[in-house]
Parts: sequence; C-alpha cells; structure tokens
Amino acid sequence: VYNRHLALNFPNDLKTGANAPDATILYRTLLAQEPDKSVVLLTTGSLVNIDRLLKSEPDGISPLSGMELVKQKVKRLVSAGGRNPAGSSANFRKPGAVPYTRYVIENWPTEYWFVGNEVGGDVITGRRLFTETPLRNPVRRAYELFQKHRPTATLRNSWDQLGVLVAVRGAGEYFFFQNTGMQTVNSEGYTRWVSSPDSEHAYAIRRTDKATLKRIVD
Repeated sequence: VYNRHLALNFPNDLKTGANAPDATILYRTLLAQEPDKSVVLLTTGSLVNIDRLLKSEPDGISPLSGMELVKQKVKRLVSAGGRNPAGSSANFRKPGAVPYTRYVIENWPTEYWFVGNEVGGDVITGRRLFTETPLRNPVRRAYELFQKHRPTATLRNSWDQLGVLVAVRGAGEYFFFQNTGMQTVNSEGYTRWVSSPDSEHAYAIRRTDKATLKRIVD
C-alpha cells in the first residue's frame, strides 16, 4: 500500500523492483567484503532471501557456498517474527513462507536471536512522525498510507521496530534472552521453544517497560 507510492514520489535510484539487484548476489557480494564474524543480519518479513542465500553455490564472488559464507562472516541473525515460547506470526506462516521458515530456522549455522510478536505487540509507536516531521518525510508518508487501509488502527505495533532495536543495539538494558533451548517449527509455520543443550538459538524477553521502549523507538 505504500512501497509503490514511495518509489514513484521520493528520490531513489531504482523506481521499480525490476532495477534492483538480485538479493542473493547482493548478499554474497556484501558478505564477502566484510571481516569474519562481523555481520549482524536482520529480517522483518519472510525468510525467503535468507533461504536462498544459505542454498547458494560458490561463484565468482566467493569460492564459498552460502552456508560456508554465512558461517564465516555472520555473527548473528535476528528475526522479528514468531511468538515465544510458542505461537507464530504472519511472516513465518503466510502462504508460501513455511518452507523458507523451516529451512532457515533449522539450518542457520551461527547465533540466531528471535524477537517474537509478543515483545512489541503492545508497544504502539509513530505519533511523533505526525507532530515533529515534515509532510515530505518518507517514513511519515509510509505510516499515513498504511494506516489509511486500516481504519480501526491508530498508530502501529512495534513488532519490527523492536527487532531493529535488538539488531542494532543488542540486548543492552532493554531485553534479556532465553538461550537454554532451541526454536522448532511445525509444518504450518508455528514455532515452539524446546529444551536443547547445544543450540545457538535465543529469544528476547522484555526487561524494560513498554513506555520506555515506546520513547526509544519514537
């Protein structure tokens, strides 16, 4: 509801997705250039591009397979999605997404942090966009267009925003992480946390009140 408007009405180099580079090639190019164990990746939607990265073959960019390249270059993957200790979210179980969700969660080779919908669902943000930014702010415009199609909504749940916060700042004083287990996924895309002694999975639990998190995101 907003991507096309932003692409056509704000300055950018692409204008259309047809002009965007292939995501797998872009991932491989960027990762190959980075120091070992230095990269934190964040997903806020479907895991399809991560699935394709992991399954990519050696090429002129790198002699490593996608799995090997990730293991060498990536410190951590952070995914905003799911629900912990059990449940799901649209980006993990929407039509067509389940195979990617299962493959990535079951095969990711380094540390993997999950920021479930329960973390940011009641942290409602965005108001300052409408009071403190100009009309030509593209983020403000995206919120306006998104909310136009959701007449019962006011602002926005911070599911993805708190995923961004975790990816950029780590756990900090805001969260602690349950890491004595692993994330599993069933055939319908629903996750469940189970006991495991040697997993690198962890999921976020809030240690800061929602009012503080709202101020940070806004």
